[in-house]
Amino acid sequence: MSQPARKLFELRQYQWECLGAIRQAREKGVRRQLVALPTGTGKTVIFARIKSHLKLPGRMLVLTHREELIEQAVAKLRQANPNLSVQVERAALSASDDAEVVVASVPTLGRSDMVRVGRIDPEQFSAIVVDEAHHAVAPTYMRILRHFRLFEPESDKLLVGFTATPLRGDGTPLERVFEKIVYSRPITDMITLGYLCPIVGYRIGTDVSLSGVRTHMGDFAEGSLGEAINVSPRNAAIVSACLRFAPEAKALVFCAGVAHAQALARAFVLSGISARAVWGLMPSEDRAAAIASFREGSSKVLTNCAVLTEGFDEPGIGCLVLARPTQSPLLYMQMVGRGTRPAPGKHALKVIDVADRSERFELMNLSRLFGLPAHFDLAGHSVTHVRRMMEEIGKQRPFADWSEVRTPEELKNLPRHPLLRAPRIDEEVLDHSGFAWLKLPDGSYRVPLGGGRWLGISRNLLGKYEILKHSASTGPLGEEPDLASALARADAIIERRHPEAVALLRQDCGWRSLPATSRQVAYMRHLGLAPPPRLTRGEAQLLITRALSGEHQVRAWAREPNLPSPMY
Repeated sequence: MSQPARKLFELRQYQWECLGAIRQAREKGVRRQLVALPTGTGKTVIFARIKSHLKLPGRMLVLTHREELIEQAVAKLRQANPNLSVQVERAALSASDDAEVVVASVPTLGRSDMVRVGRIDPEQFSAIVVDEAHHAVAPTYMRILRHFRLFEPESDKLLVGFTATPLRGDGTPLERVFEKIVYSRPITDMITLGYLCPIVGYRIGTDVSLSGVRTHMGDFAEGSLGEAINVSPRNAAIVSACLRFAPEAKALVFCAGVAHAQALARAFVLSGISARAVWGLMPSEDRAAAIASFREGSSKVLTNCAVLTEGFDEPGIGCLVLARPTQSPLLYMQMVGRGTRPAPGKHALKVIDVADRSERFELMNLSRLFGLPAHFDLAGHSVTHVRRMMEEIGKQRPFADWSEVRTPEELKNLPRHPLLRAPRIDEEVLDHSGFAWLKLPDGSYRVPLGGGRWLGISRNLLGKYEILKHSASTGPLGEEPDLASALARADAIIERRHPEAVALLRQDCGWRSLPATSRQVAYMRHLGLAPPPRLTRGEAQLLITRALSGEHQVRAWAREPNLPSPMY
């Protein structure tokens, strides 16, 4: 159920929580902060309140990289702060020295000659906000941030980045700019609360092979991809899928290249569906007219090539077609985020994944984005419904084998007692630790300390490895930049604080190769597990550890991906 309309700038509870988290982190000395919230949940509304809520002295700078986002930020800031002077620094527009809030274009300020940004006195500014903060490690942004002395140890300026996708396609870690993610909420929370609409998934297979497509910076090269997928049978299948699954919905289609966008638009028109195409080098007046036609409903379908993945908001979108395959979680999240806003009469967003043949590459799709098996076909079910199914099944069958499950119907018929396979210690652990750490399906690591206690290692939202303990409410014991360092630090904690467990946890202990004890076998059966034949004591310990970590196993298939949560 969607939330009722709210008064202008009446903040939602999570938005107040976010402002509180920013304030508390600043009081604790965290100056370079990151906020991660899904598209459509009002990040602009939050940062429009930062200056007044934190009672910040001096001036505030808001950085953004797209003209549409500049206009949106200015409007929200002025509405939230009618007594503040809000001005723009972009191209021919220059903010005066008495502007209390400056909304600036990154391409304008971040030029390599530093002329424009050099005119601004950094000492006048106490806070800098970065919109779409996953771009912040780019050279243009870094030049601006250095000019404002944000990386100098003695600086007391506040930097807050806002993003729906706290990761980059090129893998550059955002920790180069930000110290900590101070607030985040997963998309599933926002769907459940009604702030975003439910997402329903469909999948269509094609005979197109991607094996010969070239790659660039971890994803498909657009030109090579367009040549492979812009073929009439595939385009016809996409049109047919839209007519079958979303005949009445306003559809946004993501394409690979201008020719692909144009060809798909023609295919829709030939089927009697009004459609327009937009692309980057299209004359701005023509592009604006095509987008306006789509917003007004004159065009039912809008195909696009690399122009509507950021900064495009049209709540009336009822269907997204991912006709452009990608290996990038970032790009996929950005595309899906275009359709998650609720609108009157919109009961769900329908997402159609176009699944080409791909032996060499791992393609992103809706199932993978929500932590489901990559080959899973939602078949018209909502992702939240399937996640709930998996959570319930996982509680009853903690060792259920999801690997061959392809549809919600198959999911219902999973055997209760699958054949167990004895786990092996992960190779990365073998290389860096002497202890028997178990890698859980969600990518975290755990080792039992006895008496229901455990030590864990989990990768956080900025890509760092946190060391956690059984009483997680007290926060992490520490964090390291890589797994090897985290294992070394955790091993030292075990040796120092839990010497009684050292002998039991060593990988090379002789008892590990002995047959499982009758007590271990009885306890496994008590947990509802059928011990495999010739089980050793070490294997039994790992199986029991995994069973007692069943909560983690459920989250592995029904969680936000560890990218982080929120997805976009």
